[in-house]
Amino acid sequence: MRFLPIILVMGLTGCGSDSDVESLSPTELQTLGKIDVYKGDSPRPYTIIDTVSGRSCHASISYGITMDDAVAIQAMKMIAAQAGADAVINSVCQARPDTGWFDNCWDSVVCAGTAIHYKR
Repeated sequence: MRFLPIILVMGLTGCGSDSDVESLSPTELQTLGKIDVYKGDSPRPYTIIDTVSGRSCHASISYGITMDDAVAIQAMKMIAAQAGADAVINSVCQARPDTGWFDNCWDSVVCAGTAIHYKR
């Protein structure tokens, strides 16, 4: 019975992507729209910046939050934009079971790739 308050708190807390896309300004959203995402290599010459990833989380059935590749890709693009990238190459999205006690994430989709900067 002493675990009931913990379970109730976990059920009431929300979960989303690792990066809060909804809080972006219109200019920042426009920047995200300019970042290309490729499953393979880029058709343009580039230099590698870093590996980036984003996540979409499914909290609970009753809370109504579902995991989504598009949300995870947006979160990945946000991290890439913060790193000054023009694109993300070799992107892969994968569903995985998570048990996130701290962020109430029970299942998630994680998208990862390599952030690049186009050579000018």
